[in-house]
Formats: sequence, structure tokens, C-alpha cells
Amino acid sequence: MKKRLGKLRKPIIITILALLVVSYYIYLTHRNVNNDDKMTSNSAVSEITSRDLEKNYPGTPRAVVSYFADIQKIWYKEDITGDELTGLAQHARALFDDELLAANDYEQYMNNLRNEITSYKEKESYITECIVEDGYDTEYKTFQNKSYAFVNTKYYVKDNKNLSVVYEKYTLRKDSDSHWKILFWEVTDGTEMEEK
Repeated sequence: MKKRLGKLRKPIIITILALLVVSYYIYLTHRNVNNDDKMTSNSAVSEITSRDLEKNYPGTPRAVVSYFADIQKIWYKEDITGDELTGLAQHARALFDDELLAANDYEQYMNNLRNEITSYKEKESYITECIVEDGYDTEYKTFQNKSYAFVNTKYYVKDNKNLSVVYEKYTLRKDSDSHWKILFWEVTDGTEMEEK
């Protein structure tokens, strides 16, 4: 009996060591995936917040709306810190027209934003994609010597059960520095975008 145990000892030890190596490999693999996700989140936030909008402001109405949509995707999907939220919100507000800023003081805007993000997280909702209509589909108008642009978007919003589509139309106004600023946006039925 002792001889038999002696012969089995070596294969048992090798099997245990092999299991330990495989377990450690699985642990490392999963740990790296989580770090990669965090790095992606941090790099997305850094990409937005490191942009100097005074020197590198988006040049077209479409580019302004695309930049704003990129900020929104981070807000609702990523786990961000309070400082990151503040930086993203400051960049979003830099895209807003003075009239929109006057109607939304900073503290109220931040409170509303935090509540909206919390609501999205509770529903496990996030924006998976935003399609901004092509620049040649952007409508331009002049009213009282001010230039306006109208940009249609299509947001895909995922929650824990469904994928839904939300259409929004952004109205932008050119400021004294010739920057297109978001004046307001509204939810639409999407016919304007789908017909083009």
C-alpha cells in the first residue's frame, strides 16, 4: 500500500502544481482586462479634458455636436470620479451658447447632471453610439443677423433589457468669435434624419 502511495505522490504533486499555474494565469488574465477597461476610461476622459478649446475649438456645427456626444457617452457609461465629471462638464459647457449658460447656472447644471447620471446607472443604461448627420445635411439659417445651424442626431441607448433609439435635433448659433455654440436641443421623431 505504501509503495502504491509513493508512486501516486509524484503525479498528484504535478497535477496540483499545474492547477495552481492555470489558476494564477486566469487570475492575471482577468485582472489585466479590468485594468485595460479602466485605462480606456481614463484615456477617453483625458482625451476630452486635455483639449484646449480656446486653441482647438471644433470648427463645424457637426464637430461641436460630435464632441458633445463623446462627452455624453463617457458620462453615462464610464465610472468616473467627481473631478473627471467636473472636467467633462466644463468642456460641455464651453460648447454652450451664452443664452443656454444663463438659463442653467453651474450649480443647478451639475446637480441635474449628477441626478441624470444616477438615473442612467440605476437603469443600467448607457449610450452605445451616436450618429451625427453628415455635414452636408446640416441646415443653416440667418435670423436677425445671427447665423444658426441645425444638426440631427441618432442616439442608441442600451439598458439591461433593450436597445432603443433617441433622435435629437441641436440648434447652434455662431458667436462673436465665429464658434458654433449649442443654443438648445430637443427630442424629435427622427423623420428629418431618416428622410435624408
